[in-house]
Amino acid sequence: MAEQRLPYQPGQPIETSEEGLTRRPTREETKPPGQAPEDKPDAQGEEPHRCPRCGWDQNRPLDIEPTEDDKREFLRKVLFSIDESARFVKTYERYGGMVQITFRTQTVSEHMAADQAARRVLRDKGVVGVTVHNSTAYFMAMSLQELKLVEEDKVIEHRTYPEVTEQAYPRKGEDDYRPLAERATESLFRGMATSRYNLIYEAFMEFTGLVQSMEVRSKDPDFFNGIRTAS
Repeated sequence: MAEQRLPYQPGQPIETSEEGLTRRPTREETKPPGQAPEDKPDAQGEEPHRCPRCGWDQNRPLDIEPTEDDKREFLRKVLFSIDESARFVKTYERYGGMVQITFRTQTVSEHMAADQAARRVLRDKGVVGVTVHNSTAYFMAMSLQELKLVEEDKVIEHRTYPEVTEQAYPRKGEDDYRPLAERATESLFRGMATSRYNLIYEAFMEFTGLVQSMEVRSKDPDFFNGIRTAS
């Protein structure tokens, strides 16, 4: 009976054939899990319009619907604040409020630092070494602001995370050539239990989708209609 081959998984080594030639994985095989589908027209024949950051087809319906408070706070902090570095902040509760995870939007410098780290992984390890978690973790490190564990109205753990700067996450010697986002990511997540990491990751993806939905739909004249930023 012929050996049954499982589908190629990103992160596994490229196989070598009996002839000694390296088998190059197909485009479908090297696609990280969760990556946006191929650029094909939708049912109405409309060409996809890709987000320049995550590659998602912006013509597709968004699953996350911002609340009126989300819209108001987003406009107040991101667009109409005197401080141009003001951030939109949102807290997500899990396990009935026992876990509270707070994220902030990134500054341009933070986003560029995360992008630099992701590109470094791509350059050093190639497509096979890049997974969704690899690249997203850099951006998540930039946005994570606070983690609080509460039991019976008593805070049993409270962690706050500083803005990702060279001062907060310095190099560990002259031979430390890791980019800033990589140093911050390893400092924040390397020793963390996978269950906690996955919980933060899931909430971060929801936060990212929320922010993206409010950015993408800025062209919709009815989306922010009636929202007032004044208290």
